[in-house]
Amino acid sequence: MTTLALTSPYLGPRPFDDDDADRARFFARDAEADEIVALILGHTLTVVYAQSGAGKTSIFNAAVLPRLRSEGFATLPLTRVSGEIPDDLDAALGLNPYILNTITGLAPDAPASDLAAHSLGDYLAEAGGDSNAQVLVVDQFEEIFTQSTAEGHVDRNEFFSELADAIASDPLLRVVLVLREEYIAQLEPYARFFAERLRIRF
Repeated sequence: MTTLALTSPYLGPRPFDDDDADRARFFARDAEADEIVALILGHTLTVVYAQSGAGKTSIFNAAVLPRLRSEGFATLPLTRVSGEIPDDLDAALGLNPYILNTITGLAPDAPASDLAAHSLGDYLAEAGGDSNAQVLVVDQFEEIFTQSTAEGHVDRNEFFSELADAIASDPLLRVVLVLREEYIAQLEPYARFFAERLRIRF
């Protein structure tokens, strides 16, 4: 492998990861990362949006999460709401795919059946352990609108309600929703669940 290949900051069609090698290659986004971190520190819920391909996942992995850890926050793995409920889980349980996928994304090695009984707030409280503060980042959040579920609007309402309850029960919890900018308007019906009405945006 050439020296250029080893040192090039351009990774190709994958996002930067939250590891030493990728953090060392990441550059030129310090001002944006600092502004996002300032919003997260000052508010319980922040919405970060940009066009597709702008590097939203990369800036969180390589810049925002390390800065938050330096501020004393425990950072959970980036998670997503998309996915299907595993076949081995009883459909009669009425599981919410958005909630279950969010939780399983935070604990990818745990059997989904062990996580299915948790509410989002209960899981986050357990995941926090002795940590004084933690940050939940839900990446590609537009999937809550693009991935249909059997209950549709009901499932979305339940997700936002549980997210609001988790925030209300833990004043130190910080939540970030990261999505493509064309879906911002679709958040508006759910602003009513949150004290700041989803107004904190970057």
